[in-house]
Amino acid sequence: MSFPGTPLAVDPDGNATFNLSSEAPGFPVLAFYPFLAEWPQPTPQPQITFGAGTYGTFSICTAFFSTIRVLAFDDVLLPQFIERWNLGPPPFSSAVAWEFVYRKILLTYDMLYPVMQQFVNLGSQSSVQSNIQTILQLIAEPGVLENTIYMPVTRELSAGARRVLQVWGGLVEAQYPQKLLDAAFRGELES
Repeated sequence: MSFPGTPLAVDPDGNATFNLSSEAPGFPVLAFYPFLAEWPQPTPQPQITFGAGTYGTFSICTAFFSTIRVLAFDDVLLPQFIERWNLGPPPFSSAVAWEFVYRKILLTYDMLYPVMQQFVNLGSQSSVQSNIQTILQLIAEPGVLENTIYMPVTRELSAGARRVLQVWGGLVEAQYPQKLLDAAFRGELES
């Protein structure tokens, strides 16, 4: 995504509107170079530097910028989780299921947000399992935008990761039934 030197018109209140679409997951940074109509158009820098910078150059301290989070849908996570549950080794293993959930989803939050230890130890299977009902309530899709206690509050939990947590949470609540996780069983877990 690149808009090198593309001027945006502003309304009388100084607001500009533009549309973006994602190309890949990541954290792109948009830099803005405000200028008056009678001024020459600024030349965008190839990158914004960190630190104080020098006169006439923009740095993270002087630039007008915005960071955008582009999340992956993680659509492959649920089929991968189902395969791990169904095939093991051994099949229908709570330990294998937990390992998948922790490594693919919770590890990121465990490392980035150690403050979570005050509420639930995301690195402990027993701690997460004992809090599964609360976790499922806090990641429910209707709460994503309306609720300030949505987990994670940073709203960076992808749709695929949320589905895996919901299905795994259903397995926890059902006390890890020793049967194939197929479309019909997923429906039972969700109801």
